[in-house]
Amino acid sequence: MLCNYLAEHFMLNNYSVKSRLAVLAAVPLIVLVMVTLVALQEMRQLNLGINSLYLDRVQPLQQIKQVSDAYAVTIVDTLHKYRSNIISANDARDSLALALSTAETAWRDYKQTELTSEEQKLLQDAERQLTPFLAAIQQYQSRLNDGSLIQDSADKFNKALYQMADPLSAALDKLIMLQLSEANKFRQLAHNQYESFQWIFMLVLLVVFVCLALLGWLIYHSIHRPLHLLQHCIVSVGNDLDLRNRAQVQGKDEIAATSEALNTTLQRLQQFFNELGQAITQLAAASEQMSSISEQVSNTAMEQEQKSNLIATAVTQMSAAIQEVASSALRTSEKANEADGFSQSGYDKVMQNMRSIEQLSLTLTDTGSVISNLNDESGKITQVLAVIRTIAEQTNLLALNAAIEAA
Repeated sequence: MLCNYLAEHFMLNNYSVKSRLAVLAAVPLIVLVMVTLVALQEMRQLNLGINSLYLDRVQPLQQIKQVSDAYAVTIVDTLHKYRSNIISANDARDSLALALSTAETAWRDYKQTELTSEEQKLLQDAERQLTPFLAAIQQYQSRLNDGSLIQDSADKFNKALYQMADPLSAALDKLIMLQLSEANKFRQLAHNQYESFQWIFMLVLLVVFVCLALLGWLIYHSIHRPLHLLQHCIVSVGNDLDLRNRAQVQGKDEIAATSEALNTTLQRLQQFFNELGQAITQLAAASEQMSSISEQVSNTAMEQEQKSNLIATAVTQMSAAIQEVASSALRTSEKANEADGFSQSGYDKVMQNMRSIEQLSLTLTDTGSVISNLNDESGKITQVLAVIRTIAEQTNLLALNAAIEAA
C-alpha cells in the first residue's frame, strides 16, 4: 500500500520505462562518482597532511638531529679523540669544520620551515645556547692551531666543554620532542578525522543505500504492478474468452500504451463478434423465412399444378363442346338445305319440314344449352387464369424477397 501511494504520489507511471531504468542506473553511478570524489578529496587532504608532516616535522626532526649530532657528538668526540692522540690536529680541524658546516646548513634549512609559536620560542632558546657554544668552538679551533688545547687537564676540559654542550643539547632535545609531539598531534588529529569520516561515510552510505533501495523498489513496483495487471487481463481473456475484460491503464508509459492498445483490440473484437452474432441471427431468421417461402412456393406450385389440370380438363371439355356445336351447326345447315329443297315438293313436305323445324328447334335448344355450358366453362377458365395471375405475382414477389434477403 505504501509503495502504491508513493508510486502514485510521485506519478512514476507518467515517465517512460526507459527513463525510469536510466534513472535507476544513473543514480548509483552518480552516487559512486560523488563518493569517489569525496574519497579522493579526503585522500588528497591526507596526502597533504602526510606531506606537511614530513616537511614540517620529519625533515626538521632530521635536521635538528643532524645539528645535535654535529655539535653534541661529532665535535665533542673529535675534541676527545684529538686530546687522546687518536687523530691528528689536521684531522681534528677538518672534522670540526665539516661538523660545523653540516650543522650550520641543517640549522639554516630548519629555520626556513613553517614553525609554530612554541617552536619559535624553543628555537630562540636554542640559538641563545648556540651562540656561546659556537664561540667556545672557535676558541677550541684557535687553541687547536697553536697546540694549547691538549695541555688542559681532562677535568677542566670536560667541565668547560659539557657546560656549553649540555644546555645546547637540552635545547635541541626540546625541539626534537616538540617535533615528536607535533607529529603525535597530527597523528591523533588524522585518527580523529578518520573516525569521523568513517562514521559520516558509513551514515552517508546507509542513507544512500536506503534511498537507492527505496527508489529501486518504487521503480520496480511502478513497472511490475502494471505488467502484472496486464498479464492477468491477457490470461483472463485467454482462459475465459470474455472480451468484456479490460486492462487497467495507469500513467502514460509504454505499459499504459500497451494496455490501451489491448483494450482497443478487445473492444473491436467484441464489436466484431457482436456484429457477427447479429448477422448469424439474421441469417438464421432469413433461412427460416426462406424455408417457409420455399414451402409456400412448393404448395403454390402444387395448387397451380392442380388448377392447371383443371384448366386442361375445362379446355378439353370446351373443345368437345365446340366440336358438338360445330356438328349441330353442320346438321342445321344440312336440314336448312334439305328444307329448302323440300319446299318445292309441295304441301306434303310442309309437314315434314315442320317436323324438321321442330327438330331444328330442339337442336337449337340443345345448342343454346351447350353454348350456356361453354359460357360457364369460359367463366371458370377466366377465374382459373385470374388465380394463375395471382399465383404468378405472389411467386414473383417471393422470388424478389428471397433475392433481397440473399443479397
